[in-house]
Amino acid sequence: LDGCLMAEALVMNSEGNFDRHEITWDGGVISMVDLTEEEPSAFSLSALWGGSRQSTTFDLSLLEVALFGEALLRSPLGSLLPELGPYEASPVDRTLALVFPENEALILIFDNSKVCADFHRATLAYCQLCG
Repeated sequence: LDGCLMAEALVMNSEGNFDRHEITWDGGVISMVDLTEEEPSAFSLSALWGGSRQSTTFDLSLLEVALFGEALLRSPLGSLLPELGPYEASPVDRTLALVFPENEALILIFDNSKVCADFHRATLAYCQLCG
């Protein structure tokens, strides 16, 4: 579990649409930066203080379940998966759903199945360590 994973993925928003984000998995925390937001101008306050786009984080110690592959397809979240066009694998092979308390779910669709599997394995390994 040493190190960190980084990738771009489509993330389902509250309207059921998908926006491209940069996803970072590091030490049991997933951070997301929305790549569809504009960078602040060089003269904005956030740029002057060294900031750029806002990041959203998820603490994996609160995770209730991680769904991937066939388990995701059989779950109620499986019905939310779109057909996403010509990629090397079907959406279910590239999708990771993380379910948190109060039925909050983070649905990530990666560009390929290997990256998705890497994020899934790292999340499961972290959860096993935390008990």
